[in-house]
Order: sequence, then C-alpha cells, then structure tokens
Amino acid sequence: PDHMRISLNSSFFRLDLDRHRVQPITAPPDGWEGDLPPAYSPDGRYFAFSRASETAVRDIYWISLADGSLHRLTHDRMNIDGLAWSRDSSAILFSSNRGGKYSLWKIGLHDTEPVRLPVGTEDAFQPAVGPLPGQLAYAQGSARWGINRIEGGSGAGRAALAALRSRE
Repeated sequence: PDHMRISLNSSFFRLDLDRHRVQPITAPPDGWEGDLPPAYSPDGRYFAFSRASETAVRDIYWISLADGSLHRLTHDRMNIDGLAWSRDSSAILFSSNRGGKYSLWKIGLHDTEPVRLPVGTEDAFQPAVGPLPGQLAYAQGSARWGINRIEGGSGAGRAALAALRSRE
C-alpha cells in the first residue's frame, strides 16, 4: 500500500445500540489532525467538538443532529482544552489560550465572539457544567493542580453564574 496517501485523523461516530449500526458524525478534512473531545448538548439536539488542523491549533464546531448541519464557532486557531455545554444548550463553555494563559470562555451558538468568564481566568482547564443551577467545575493549575467548585453566593461566584445563565 501507498502509505504516503493515508491520512490518519480522529473523527466521531454514533452507535445505534438497538440496530448495532455505526454512523459517522464528523469527518475532518484530509491532512487535519482531527476532531477532539465530543460533547452532546443536555437537550440532545446538538453535538460539539474541537477540530484540530494541527497539534494545539483548534477551533470549536457544533452540529445540529436534526439536519447534520455543521457550524464553526471560533476562528482564532488557538488551543482548546476542554468544552462543556450550558445547562440550557444555548452556549458552549471552553478553556483556551486565546487570551494568553488558559482561561474559561463562553460562546453562544449564534455568537461571533467568545466572552471570557470572570472566574477561571488563569491556568483553567476542562470546564464541566453540572445538572443543577449554579454548578461549574474546572481544573486549575500550573505547578499545582486542583479542582474548583463555584458557589453562587457573592462576588466572582455570582458573576460567573450570571454569565452561565441563558440570555432572555
């Protein structure tokens, strides 16, 4: 075989457990590194991921599972280290070095620019949104790593929770 023409990249597949069928969800362009951390939206209508054109060069995409349409959310070709959906499936939270150090960002499905969250502004990775209102966790660290939990009491915690709420 001609190994020079083989393009190895990662993509996502959906498994129908009832019929034991596999269906592709994503297909990155040839020569790209591929698609990385998958995330279904809480309402089950969307699928988000980061697509890497090369190592540490990624942008966020989402797919409507109803019609298969692909949407690109970010265009800055920076690294993405984890993403999570807002509870109402209207936005994606993610960690990126787009502003220098890794920090937490949020972008709505139809927004053109992400907004930096008021917490997780330095060395923040792998955001996770919990099933209950006001639950956000992320890893933070440089020389020391830890997991932080945000409570909605006051100050930065209240501001972070306000940023997570959907727009009305």
